Amino acid sequence: MTVQILKNTTSIKDINENDPEITPLLRNFGIQGRVNASDVDHTPTLIEIYRTLTNFGLSKNEVNVYLFLLKTGVHKASKISERLGITRTEIYKILKSLEAQGIVIRLVEKPFRYLAISLEDLFNIYIQKEYNHVRSIEDQKETLIQKWSLVKQRTNKPEIKSMVFQVLEGTSHIYIKIKELLDNCNSSFDMALSSDVLLWLYNTPFFELIEKRNRRKASAVDVRLVTKHSDISEFVLSNVNTDTFDFAFNPRLDIPGFVISDEGEIILLIRNGVDDLFAMWTNYDSLVGSNQLLFTYFWDRK
Repeated sequence: MTVQILKNTTSIKDINENDPEITPLLRNFGIQGRVNASDVDHTPTLIEIYRTLTNFGLSKNEVNVYLFLLKTGVHKASKISERLGITRTEIYKILKSLEAQGIVIRLVEKPFRYLAISLEDLFNIYIQKEYNHVRSIEDQKETLIQKWSLVKQRTNKPEIKSMVFQVLEGTSHIYIKIKELLDNCNSSFDMALSSDVLLWLYNTPFFELIEKRNRRKASAVDVRLVTKHSDISEFVLSNVNTDTFDFAFNPRLDIPGFVISDEGEIILLIRNGVDDLFAMWTNYDSLVGSNQLLFTYFWDRK
């Protein structure tokens, strides 16, 4: 987003014409009328916070009320209504909703006053919600798979392995497939990963899953990781339990990487530009075999 600043100042109206979302955000933070260049410099951060919170499912007015309280402290509903230009009836509905979500605290006094929790606590609430949602889906998955196994018709026909390719777009889709490979792995799980991909996996439950699985001897698998030595890889490996897998550094690793399970399936990681990561999963023997040789080369020359 670009905001044009003429003669070191601009007006709320000028900014509103470029991006209407900026106006209520600036007013939330007490910026009225003419806006200094230093104020405008903060608008990208405010916009990013604003859009992130709306992506959490909050309405625009709920975000405005939360950010106003977060910035200015404890207020009565009438004051919030006055400052934000929202009717009192609507403000009370918004405050009730935010209070029910644990985002705003109502102080027990007359008249009631309201206080916003910290931004960190708000994120923790939504992280916990997502974690609970994922756990619920995992529980449903196990239950339905077990039920399906009772329904599935079995035949005496020998299974013929088919060669399949699957494109994986988005880090969520990629992570789910990597986790699936780990869950179904029987003996070996080899990873050649760049530092940035390693950091991405560190910020998922992936290494906790490895640790949990390899703590049980009955389900343990041989997990090996090759990565390039860097400050990032040093940080990640110093903050995970490396007793449950082997790792090595190799300076020749200049690709996003790949993951191979049981020498039979592979996820090839591919960069599309600087930030976009996508992948391809396949059980095609030639691709799996050639990349298994590449991993062995990286591992033996660590």
